[in-house]
Amino acid sequence: PDIDLINSFQDSLASAANYLNVIGWSYKEIWGFELKNSQTFDRSIINSDSRNLHDKISILNLKLLGFKNKSGSEISISEKKEGWLIRPDGDEGPIYIVFDNFLRLLEWNRSLRFAITVGTLSDRIKQ
Repeated sequence: PDIDLINSFQDSLASAANYLNVIGWSYKEIWGFELKNSQTFDRSIINSDSRNLHDKISILNLKLLGFKNKSGSEISISEKKEGWLIRPDGDEGPIYIVFDNFLRLLEWNRSLRFAITVGTLSDRIKQ
């Protein structure tokens, strides 16, 4: 059978999964997640440019700055894990911590919003 990326959702999804595999996506790792913070912190550690992620931060330091999961619960992954803070929707938009899988998504498309959308979709598929 021919592959039909236009009319077949299954073929499109399989093609995307294959591409992610080729560019180094690790299904065992998370891409990132949304955070919540009610405290004041240095906003210069937040990235908004997909081509220049800077200031990697550990989960331990995030916790010390008052960050929690979006739900308000404690962040439960290893405190040694490091990632980048991003805020693609401006000063009032949500803040995310992202990891190496997110960088793979940026290789596919340099849009922070695109990468968050694909990452979120991957989370939903896993459920």
